[in-house]
Amino acid sequence: TVISKLQDQVEDWLDVLNQLRASRSIFDTVETEKSFGPVTIDFSKVQHGVAMKYDMWHKELIVAFSSILLEKFRQRFNEIHQCRVQLEDQLFVQETSQAVLFLTLMQDLESRKEVWERDNQTFGRAERTLSKHRFRFPSDWFYFENVEGEMMAFM
Repeated sequence: TVISKLQDQVEDWLDVLNQLRASRSIFDTVETEKSFGPVTIDFSKVQHGVAMKYDMWHKELIVAFSSILLEKFRQRFNEIHQCRVQLEDQLFVQETSQAVLFLTLMQDLESRKEVWERDNQTFGRAERTLSKHRFRFPSDWFYFENVEGEMMAFM
């Protein structure tokens, strides 16, 4: 299935969802019949059925993507939060061994920060994409702004 092929690759999901949205126009046509010489084909009933199946499949993909995205938001928030707590614990180092640990931690966090910033841009686009696809965010949705807020606190 599409869901198993995309797994948790947010960029791939965004590509598929954007293509899906663009291709919807194929079914949104007022034309319901086509004539070939003396033969006229009425495809209004089939067109309605295909559009309904397309909408059902679209909703299934959006729900699956939202679940993946929600988990990624929570994981990223927790990762940033834990790193921020570690950093705060190391702020007042007094021994040489603690200073070495602090510097090692800073190097690790600096490399993570680059990945976080890149991913955060993608995550923001992903949440906006869900909105464009008319996804109804549940009341317990963990919005991306929470991740951004934790990232600002970390900085």
